[in-house]
Amino acid sequence: MIDAAENRLGQQFPEDYRTFLKSENGLAKWFGDVYLSLYTIEQVVELNEIHEHLAYQPELIHIGSDGGGEAIAFDFRQDPPSVILVNLVSTDWSEAILQAESFTEFMDQRRLGEELRWRRGDP
Repeated sequence: MIDAAENRLGQQFPEDYRTFLKSENGLAKWFGDVYLSLYTIEQVVELNEIHEHLAYQPELIHIGSDGGGEAIAFDFRQDPPSVILVNLVSTDWSEAILQAESFTEFMDQRRLGEELRWRRGDP
């Protein structure tokens, strides 16, 4: 299923995210004050295909949300892709806020109870 999703979306997921999908395939839970919903592989494909951002940003793959209006996504403009926060209706890279250099780093931040970054340059 992961290979098929990558083919449909035109991106190869990083190995740490592939491992997560194989073991968890999604989650929805609180990490301290941060709510995190990570989509199942089926939802990743479905939600990215119906969302209009791919026409403008084919290197942006949404993998989850904060449960509100913000998407957790991979930025495939670099290799390996970083994890960013972006408004679900955004079609402009200038609104992307770097969260972590890798999926593993992003999840480590959540387990440590770190807040999401809401502005560029936040520590």
